[in-house]
Amino acid sequence: MYQGLLSPLLLAAGMLLAGCTSYRAEPLRPALELRSLQERSPERALPATAGGEVSGLYRPDDGLDEGELVIAALNFNPALRDKRYEISRLGGIDLFGMVKFKPELQVNLDRATFGFATDSDTLYTLLVPSLRQAWRDDESARREQSRAEMLAAEVLVVVEVRRAHVSMLARIERLAWAQQRADHRRRLFEQMESDPRATQLDRAVASLAWESALADARLESVGLDTARRHLNLTIGFDPRQELRLSAIGQPLAINPSGVVSDEELDQHLLTGRWELRALEATYRRAEYSYSQAVIGQYPRVRLSPAVTYDREEGTSFKLGASLKLPWPEDADRKLEDAHQEREGARALYLARLHQLRAEAHAANARLAAAIADLSALERSRKVADSVLAVGTSRRDAGELSLSDYLPVVERCEGVVRAWIEAALDYRLARIDVDHATGRINQSRPLGSVP
Repeated sequence: MYQGLLSPLLLAAGMLLAGCTSYRAEPLRPALELRSLQERSPERALPATAGGEVSGLYRPDDGLDEGELVIAALNFNPALRDKRYEISRLGGIDLFGMVKFKPELQVNLDRATFGFATDSDTLYTLLVPSLRQAWRDDESARREQSRAEMLAAEVLVVVEVRRAHVSMLARIERLAWAQQRADHRRRLFEQMESDPRATQLDRAVASLAWESALADARLESVGLDTARRHLNLTIGFDPRQELRLSAIGQPLAINPSGVVSDEELDQHLLTGRWELRALEATYRRAEYSYSQAVIGQYPRVRLSPAVTYDREEGTSFKLGASLKLPWPEDADRKLEDAHQEREGARALYLARLHQLRAEAHAANARLAAAIADLSALERSRKVADSVLAVGTSRRDAGELSLSDYLPVVERCEGVVRAWIEAALDYRLARIDVDHATGRINQSRPLGSVP
C-alpha cells in the first residue's frame, strides 16, 4: 500500500537534509590559546620560504621599521580576526541565491505532497528590472559596509601601531637624555668629593642633584617599558617580547612639513575615511528598506506550486494561490519605521562627519603648532649650547659655584627635553593628519619618515 509513497518521501527527505552539517566538537583550550600567543614573534609574522627565510620586503632580522611593524600587526592583531571572518563569509552577489523559498512537505496515509511557497514581493523582484537592481544595490551596500568596517578597523590598528612606534622612539630618546643627565651629575659629585676646596654644602648639593637625576632616569626606564608593552599589545606580540627597532638613533623629525589647507582637508576627508564609507553603505541599505516598506503597502499574493503523489490518482502538479491584504495601520507603521531608520542613518552619517572633521582640523592645527615649536626650539637649542659652553667654562675656572652652575645646566637640558616632546607631538600630529586625509591608505612606504 505504501510502496508508491516511498520514492517521493525519500526524494523530499533528501532535499531537506542535503544542506545539513554534522556536529563536530571543538572545545576551547585556554592553555593552548595562551601558548599560541606566547609563541608569536617578528619572525612568524609572515610565512617562511622553502629555505626558512621570510620573503618579500619584510626583513625582521635587521630590526623592524614602521612598515614592518604594521605588517606584523595586520597579521597578528587579535581584534581584526572577527572583522576578517565577517568579510570572508560574503560571496558574490547572486540574485537567485538570495531568494528564500519556504519548503512544504505534507504526508498522510494516501498521499505525499512536496512543494514551495513564496510571496509576491519575491516574484516582483525577479520580474521587475528596477526591483532587481534595488536588491542588487542592497546586497552591494551590505558588502561595501562590511568591507569598509573591516578596512576602518585595520586602519585604526595601523594608526595605533604608528603612534605606539613613535612614542617608543621618543621614550628611548628621553631615556638616553636622562642617562646622560645622570652621568653628568655623577661626574659633578665625583669632582666635589675629590676637590679639597669644595664645601660641605657643595657636596650635599651635588649628591642631591645626582640622586634626583637617577630617579628621573628610573622613571624614564619605566616609561620605556610601558611604551614597549603597549606596542607589543597593539601588534599582538607577547608583552615580554623585546623588539629591535631600526629607527633607533635616527632624528625624530626631519624637515617638518605636511600641513594641509582647510579646503583640501575637507575634500580628502570625504573620500579617505572608511568610517564614512561604511555609514554611506548603511544609508543605502536604509534606503532599500524604505523602498520595500513602500511596496509592502500593496496586497501580497502567496503562490504555492507543489507536486503531489496520490495512491489512486498518481502524480499531479498543483498551483495554489492566496491573497493577503495588509492592515493599513501596520503598513503605515512599517513605512514610518523605515522612514525613521533612513533619517537616522542620515543623522548618524552627519554626526560622524562632524566629529571626524573636527578631529581632522584639530590634528592639522596641532601639526602647524608642532612645526612652529620645533622651529623655535631649534634656535633655542643653539642658544642653550652656547650658554652651557660658557657656563661650563666659568665653572671650570672657578668663577661659578655649583649652586649657580646647576640652574644653568637645568635650563639648557630642559630645552633638549622640550625639543624631544615637540618632535613627538609633530610625529603624532602628522600621523593623525595622514589618517584624517586618507594619506595613510596610499602606497607610499609606511616606514618612511616625512
